Amino acid sequence: MICFSHLQPSQAPTSVALGFFDGVHRGHQNVLHAAIVAASKEDLVPATFTFTLDDQKPKSKQRAGRLLSLNGQIQKLEELGFACCWRPPFAEFHQLTPVQFVKQILQDTMQAKYVSCGENYRFGAGAAGDAPLLVSLCALFDIQAEIVPTCVEGGEPVSSTRIRSALQSGDMEAANRMLGYPWQFRETVVLGNQLGRTMNYPTINQVFPGELVLPKLGVYISCTEIGGKRFPSITNIGYKPTVGGVSSPLAETHILDYSGDLYGKEITVSLYRYLRGEQKFDSIQHLFAQIAEDSQKGRDFFLQNPFLLH
Repeated sequence: MICFSHLQPSQAPTSVALGFFDGVHRGHQNVLHAAIVAASKEDLVPATFTFTLDDQKPKSKQRAGRLLSLNGQIQKLEELGFACCWRPPFAEFHQLTPVQFVKQILQDTMQAKYVSCGENYRFGAGAAGDAPLLVSLCALFDIQAEIVPTCVEGGEPVSSTRIRSALQSGDMEAANRMLGYPWQFRETVVLGNQLGRTMNYPTINQVFPGELVLPKLGVYISCTEIGGKRFPSITNIGYKPTVGGVSSPLAETHILDYSGDLYGKEITVSLYRYLRGEQKFDSIQHLFAQIAEDSQKGRDFFLQNPFLLH
């Protein structure tokens, strides 16, 4: 997929999905799917218009951790079938009026012939424009615009805010239902203290990415992808209080039924179920006894849900 980090002109007419798409969750997917369908019907290039955050970030995004990294977002969009993504800094266009946004961004830059957005979509300086106004303005420039109905889960709209709240409370089942996929992070494996190897519980350590929302600290049943194969695992996200502690959140994952050197490699870890809070044990032996118990719960979980490893 081609990614434009600035407002570069398109070389062909496009079908555009509009939104921040920080999690590419089920609500986002409905808007994205509409643009893919229109692109197929009208022989248009499927594209997205989003943005990166900077000092001029909108108020609604100022303290919200991302659900996906920028690279993770691009990967998900590519998997859905998009060929292009415009994601300029917010400062590059935040002062445009709604009319200027449609004229300069959608028509002149993207050659948009179709656009889709959610019911709560806002655009233009000060978020002055809403979804109905977008439809009206697009009609003036011969652009078809569609407002996609809100996706509902549990009687309430699916939103990034709800998913962040579920993650922060450890409700992985709810978070993953709203996402439409297991919540995940992909980071480089760094060198740890290698204490686990001495007790036959080797782990990989990944510095938890600061741009992402920090889920509830503690131990999770997880799945780790290595070389296209998925392995059951147990992941602790926290500060390692039993062995001296660390200053920044660390993801430490024990991969079941796998041995090999992963240092320096980028590894994807997906979380499925919260098991318990992080705790400080009075001895290393008690720590590893608990890891053994957690590992068995992980094995049992994937025995009951083997499809999650395929």
